[in-house]
Amino acid sequence: MPQTGAVHTLTAYNAWENDGLYSVLETVPEARALEETPIILAVLNHAYAVSRIFQAHILGKSHPYTSANPEDQLSLEEIAPAARSADRWYVDYVRSAKESDLDKPVDIHFTNGDHARMSRCEMVLHVVNHSSYHRGNIGIILMKNRIPVPAKIAGLPNFLASQSVV
Repeated sequence: MPQTGAVHTLTAYNAWENDGLYSVLETVPEARALEETPIILAVLNHAYAVSRIFQAHILGKSHPYTSANPEDQLSLEEIAPAARSADRWYVDYVRSAKESDLDKPVDIHFTNGDHARMSRCEMVLHVVNHSSYHRGNIGIILMKNRIPVPAKIAGLPNFLASQSVV
């Protein structure tokens, strides 16, 4: 499967981008007063639930979710630290996991009853890609409402530059 270094970079990048998005949502009052705020919160709750569902799959444990779209949604004040914690878990997991563990396939069950077989690495990459997709959904809502997302937190090149030691 993919090189561990690349997976670690993408996982750390995902955490960095998510933190940037949450920072905008937490610090720009207009971002919390949009007509679409309930949609933003639903998307954040969905992405968070998926990250926790796949965390449980990676660990071979059960999870409390019966849907990837939880009915009881967390507020921004609740979900921001919870999502940051989940992101840190993925970064730490990838950093500490052996490549053989990441490559090991696991049989999983989705909340809709479907079954799949994925390696732990594929699950991590799914969470990263899934998060990116939904971050984009929220970014479009913010752009539509003329709420800028700082360029310094957007894009892999900016992340890599922020990690460089000068």
